[in-house]
Amino acid sequence: MQNQHSQYRLFPIKILLLSLMCIFLVGCSPAKKTASPLPTQPTETSDSIAVPVIPSLEISTIEPTKVSTSLLIPAAPIAVSAKSSGLVIFSMGDGVYSHLFVYGPEFTPMTRLTNGNWDDEDPALSPDGTKVAFSSNRNGQWDIYIIDLKSNTVQPVTQTKTYDGSPSWSPDGQYLIYQTLDGENLDLIVQSISDPTAAPIQLTAKSGNNFDPAWSPDGHTIAFITDRGGQNELWLADLQSIENRFTKLAVADQAEYRYPNWSPDGSTLAWCKQNSESHIEILEIAQKNSLPREIGLGCHPVWSPDASSIMATLDQVNAHYLVAYQIQDKTIFLSPVQTTSEVNSLAWVSTEKSQSITNFVNQQNLPAPMALFSPALTLPLSATGRKGVVKLDDVDVPQAYLADAANEAFIALRQGIGEKTGWDFLASLENAYLPLTSKDSPGLTQNWLYTGRAIDVNTVPMDAGWMAVSREDFNGLTYWRMWLKCIKQDGSCGKPMETAVWDFSSRFDSDPEAYENGGKVAAIPAGYWVDFTEFANRYGWDRSPSQADWRYYYPGILFNQLIYAQGLTWTDAMLELYPSDAIQSLSSTK
Repeated sequence: MQNQHSQYRLFPIKILLLSLMCIFLVGCSPAKKTASPLPTQPTETSDSIAVPVIPSLEISTIEPTKVSTSLLIPAAPIAVSAKSSGLVIFSMGDGVYSHLFVYGPEFTPMTRLTNGNWDDEDPALSPDGTKVAFSSNRNGQWDIYIIDLKSNTVQPVTQTKTYDGSPSWSPDGQYLIYQTLDGENLDLIVQSISDPTAAPIQLTAKSGNNFDPAWSPDGHTIAFITDRGGQNELWLADLQSIENRFTKLAVADQAEYRYPNWSPDGSTLAWCKQNSESHIEILEIAQKNSLPREIGLGCHPVWSPDASSIMATLDQVNAHYLVAYQIQDKTIFLSPVQTTSEVNSLAWVSTEKSQSITNFVNQQNLPAPMALFSPALTLPLSATGRKGVVKLDDVDVPQAYLADAANEAFIALRQGIGEKTGWDFLASLENAYLPLTSKDSPGLTQNWLYTGRAIDVNTVPMDAGWMAVSREDFNGLTYWRMWLKCIKQDGSCGKPMETAVWDFSSRFDSDPEAYENGGKVAAIPAGYWVDFTEFANRYGWDRSPSQADWRYYYPGILFNQLIYAQGLTWTDAMLELYPSDAIQSLSSTK
């Protein structure tokens, strides 16, 4: 069953993307919880960066690069030269890890920039185009590194025992600002690149979480996100001011702000506003009393070198795209380009600054990504061509079976998430395959567990603080993102969360609003976490939407269900196992 909420209007951009969106799938409710092996409480670490608080930063100013060539990336498949479009650098899931990629619309396919058994994220190109700063855990901890594109070398900028990430260059290329985990909160640090021995400078301290820094082209201002007011707000830090350095730029009820990005001339700021959908907004900072303008759906906005357009990520339920908008008329001029997994950061580089990147990529000759697993049928097909179900070994679940087409995907995911988090989260499930004779929760139809292509993960870890859930809405339907806490809380696993989580239990706290809304947003939890939903999607496991009555009917939330659909509808998946009359008989008993 696919739930429809007709009272939600569709935006025009969604209509353009309907042909590319995946089919929304509905599953069933979780059954009775089974015992879950929980990891041992990790040892908390007290290591943090001890740096002085400097009241004012002296940053030299340079003129922004002027690009005279108009940037055009047509939707039609016509030839586009490298001189007119530049390159996009981004990070996305690449097998078990995340790596850096480059992409030139219409002339350069998505190509690896880095490779290895570690994660590389948050690329930022230096103003002269010869270096890429990024975050990586290649040495066991999340630190900031710089790739020298000319000398083909990689050097660390930080070597701390905590998380460092999201670097942004000063316009003169002499400094980096980045976020670091200071105790239980994220704070912003400035580090000299010209003098690596210089002590880091702490820009924020003891004011909630501060992250997503973006250095303005004139060198005077840092745009960043903070939750010091109880939700993710957009703030500015004036580096030339001693008093009243910080000002609030954007805040809204029931909305979170992320990923500020300056236009090349510094006159306009773009960001992502997340409420029922993620939207790109821009604000002309230099124009007094100006108001934000919405450009289109998406997140992670980056400006074209001539500031005529914005590229962004466009995440649907279980599919991910890059899309570009023209600023003036807010139209799409780059047909949505599907990526193999979620893109978590972007940088758009002019042609003049992309030559070093192109030369570097050509020298690497990195191998193509390897498949995470090899699907294979264990059982022979029946006389009528139907498939079967196979037993799951060493899994605590009422019915330890999955469809023959899905078991390799589950086994690979179990091993992968175990390596990623340090504990065997999928050793225990609430449910896997349900025979047709089983009874599921009343009010649920077209239960994906009957197909053998779905699992209900165990929610006991959430009660113990090892699992968290955040809410996302697409096209009027509610979905959930699951997060798993790392066994080691020393920075060697996972990252600090930057997303507020959902508190289902608040429905029972005598709070009428929380009861009506099925819970409420809670604070960002401390510690190091892995995005289990994103990781599972790499293996082909998709999310289910909540039913329309999820706010009042707990089994209808379906936040813990994953489906290995492979593009099949529920009926098609059922027909792999059963004759049509058996499926009709099941439907008639509902």
